[in-house]
Amino acid sequence: MKKLLSIAIVLFVGFQAHSQYNNGRVKFEDLRKKVIFKLSPFHFIDKTLNVQTEIFTDAQYKNSFQISLNGMYQSNRTVSDIGGSIELQGRYYPRSFKPDTMPWVWNKVAGLYFGYGAQLGANEYWKSSYEPVYDAFKNYVGDVEGKRTWNSQWVTPFFCFGYQLIVWETLYIDVYLGGGIKINSVTRKFENIQNNDLNNDNPVIFDRYYKGIIPKMGFSIGIGL
Repeated sequence: MKKLLSIAIVLFVGFQAHSQYNNGRVKFEDLRKKVIFKLSPFHFIDKTLNVQTEIFTDAQYKNSFQISLNGMYQSNRTVSDIGGSIELQGRYYPRSFKPDTMPWVWNKVAGLYFGYGAQLGANEYWKSSYEPVYDAFKNYVGDVEGKRTWNSQWVTPFFCFGYQLIVWETLYIDVYLGGGIKINSVTRKFENIQNNDLNNDNPVIFDRYYKGIIPKMGFSIGIGL
């Protein structure tokens, strides 16, 4: 019984201290910055470099806009994937991106947001296959390169929900989840493709030349200036 009473007293004192801190009785250092530079590690999986800049447009930190630049690059003997895109996103924080505190995490800033915008991009993707060629006597002569090329230009309107916070006073962490519709204009070119079945591609959401509904999810890390 005494042990339970002791735990209850410690919790009560802790919540009281937390309440006093939030009520401004303890001076709080506002860590928020108007401009944030971020990088998305999630995009490296897709062989893409993604850099972002978020700028808050009001003193209450309720509205911001974000510009994202994406560069895709892969080039070897059998595959090439080169392109780029730009993304414009508006953000609204219903309760603002505001300071908050916890007894175990001082000087924390966090906010939930709703994001909306569109991405514009272009890409050329090709892959090659090499098929052996034999003469009339079934002797190996050499290889014939078959090449399939997709040129894509797309626009993708999207929406998402996210959560952004500051930890360790300088590090921003941004996590988001949503979806969009990829409207894609694709031009295909086939060279030395003997098997017509190879022309009937069924792209998945990770292919540059995909069309349709796609997920939008990931995270980014950054610093504020």
